[in-house]
Amino acid sequence: MSPEQAQGLEIDQRADIYSLGCVMYEMLTGAPPFLGRTAFETMLKHLHEQPECFDQASLGREVPASLESIVLRALAKEKENRYETMEQLKDDLEKGARQKKPHLLAQGRAAPNQAPDKARSHIA
Repeated sequence: MSPEQAQGLEIDQRADIYSLGCVMYEMLTGAPPFLGRTAFETMLKHLHEQPECFDQASLGREVPASLESIVLRALAKEKENRYETMEQLKDDLEKGARQKKPHLLAQGRAAPNQAPDKARSHIA
């Protein structure tokens, strides 16, 4: 739930971008960006805290700084600081992918997956 949604304010597509940022963060680090002991505490964290940087949250997995920047922009507390559209977010992801693995994208293949480290516990 985006911060503005948690506050009962008007929402738009940027609330969905925030939610996608949460999913991306968890996919890349192995843990959600915020987790409290209760649903209410988790909601307060979404309102008032910043997620851990990927170096701390990812348990040693390497995540390109450009990808971290994209995810953190999607997770901006103020919706005005997020991507305005999913198209903008997609464009930045594609730019980053071309910079990292242009030969794999040209061939239509994804980079091989690395075996994940031990999953981090989601219990605070």
